Amino acid sequence: ALHSRQHSAADAAFTAALDQAAALENPHALVWAANTASAARDFGAGLPYAARAVDLARKQGLLSLLPMALHRYGQELVWNSQFDAAYAAAQEGYQLSVDLGHGGGGHLANLAAVEAVWGRETDAREHAERALAIGRQTNFNLLADSAEFTLAFIELTAGRVDAATDRLL
Repeated sequence: ALHSRQHSAADAAFTAALDQAAALENPHALVWAANTASAARDFGAGLPYAARAVDLARKQGLLSLLPMALHRYGQELVWNSQFDAAYAAAQEGYQLSVDLGHGGGGHLANLAAVEAVWGRETDAREHAERALAIGRQTNFNLLADSAEFTLAFIELTAGRVDAATDRLL
């Protein structure tokens, strides 16, 4: 419906899906609900779903799913300007990803976004560049695009609007 420009129908479908998601006990489905809420409503609207996904993944002992839930949670926290909590989620998620043999690139991008806000440009750039490298090495375009966006955000927070624009274009 969304891609057919039937916006009212798409909104109704999103609302129905998110209403159903409120009762879910499946952390993987809740991560997708968080994605949907932020895409359909506003960046950061998925925070309640992502928080519940993290909580359930912990309670259910789903260590292989926890890094994914923490990534979404960290992203939602960034979008809600809850930077200390976002950074903690990204640190935990990154360490778990490394321990489990995953790349952790999304967590690096979240770390970089928070570091950019905090004015820690060197750390932010290092983390974003590592995320970009992981995205390119694994052909994970969503991660590579996220890292590119984060690098543009770093330029913007440093007051280099032209460099940010060039990076985004």
